[in-house]
Amino acid sequence: MDKKIPITASIDLLILAYAIFDYLHGSKADSSLLVFIFVLISLIWQLCSFLSHFVFLKNMKPGSNLVSNNCEVIDYERLLNAPYYYEKDDTYQVLRNKRIEALLQDPNKKLTVSCNQTHPKCEYVKHYIRSFKSVLVIFLNQRWRNANHLNKAFVNDKKVCFCSEIDVGETQMCCCIYRGQFYNGFLTNTIFSKYIDDNGFRLESPYNSMWYSIQPYDKSYFSDHVGVSTLVVDFSNGKYYTLLLRQSIGTTRSQGLLCPSGSGSMDWSDFKAERDKNDFKQAIRLAAVRELMEETQTDKGKGKKEREDLKKKLMDNTIIVAYYRDLKQGGKPEFACVTKIWELPEKQEFINKVGEQAKEIKFGSHERVLLSHESWESILKEEAGNGLKPSLALSMNYKAAMEYLKV
Repeated sequence: MDKKIPITASIDLLILAYAIFDYLHGSKADSSLLVFIFVLISLIWQLCSFLSHFVFLKNMKPGSNLVSNNCEVIDYERLLNAPYYYEKDDTYQVLRNKRIEALLQDPNKKLTVSCNQTHPKCEYVKHYIRSFKSVLVIFLNQRWRNANHLNKAFVNDKKVCFCSEIDVGETQMCCCIYRGQFYNGFLTNTIFSKYIDDNGFRLESPYNSMWYSIQPYDKSYFSDHVGVSTLVVDFSNGKYYTLLLRQSIGTTRSQGLLCPSGSGSMDWSDFKAERDKNDFKQAIRLAAVRELMEETQTDKGKGKKEREDLKKKLMDNTIIVAYYRDLKQGGKPEFACVTKIWELPEKQEFINKVGEQAKEIKFGSHERVLLSHESWESILKEEAGNGLKPSLALSMNYKAAMEYLKV
């Protein structure tokens, strides 16, 4: 369908060019029949495009999914002066910022934010979605159909989004955020390097990884909602261990892949809950712990006070260890954390409950994996045998945790 758009436009331009030529040369020949044929061809072609679009939507299978195009994102050089540096392997392609990461790990440094709902970026995102709504609605409808088919939630939650780079000062960091929506993030960042493949029919997003230049946050047409993840780490017998999960089928990202202990995106409610602390790092930790508790269900069966106490303990033991931009999601911002549990009184109960949620994990005792380079190579080998790769979030969390803990 997307290939027919330039053909239709070419036919219309040909009609226009002929009309201009006929007018300038004052031709006396009766050209009305020729013009009529051109117009008729254009109308027929556009009708065929509409019908094929209609048939495609009608016959689309609920089980079909977004497919990665596996193309390397190459147009990001304008961001390397931010200062970011490029990092990639078989499982990811990101821009990292070590200077910001060091400040995020420092408990004495704050990350302050300002909220600007009138920032030009808010209009950029809306303009992009409005301009290409005829194509983007297909992605949205297909994702909703899949979620409904698998009985999964697909809710348009309010999300925290970046509209400026993190500015590093002498004493603290600052940046600008705005309140966005999950659907906007899905229609911009999430499908950036994806396409729909249904019975050989391929549909890519208008701004895709084949040609779109990754932009600074303030100039980007993408939502850039903030991603968070955390890796639970235990320490016993002189070694570090971590707890992993496998993402369920039907999720927006990383379906069936091995993932960190908790991963997702920052809700606006996370920011509001910690807004009075005047440190965005608190909101990041809260979002990471919330995702951790949701995915492991470690608060299941607890009363409100017990849940809040466990959340506070986990937040106090969570450290932000990495900040990066995911190039295969259009430069989406991501924060990776480590949650230390070896001093928690609830440690064993926590591990047991995670074990109940991760019975299919094949490494070690249920989900308990040694945090080491050898263990990581084992994970890569095992997942390759399954025809899979670890998720990006796991790759970044695992390696950042080893760097932070000096394993």
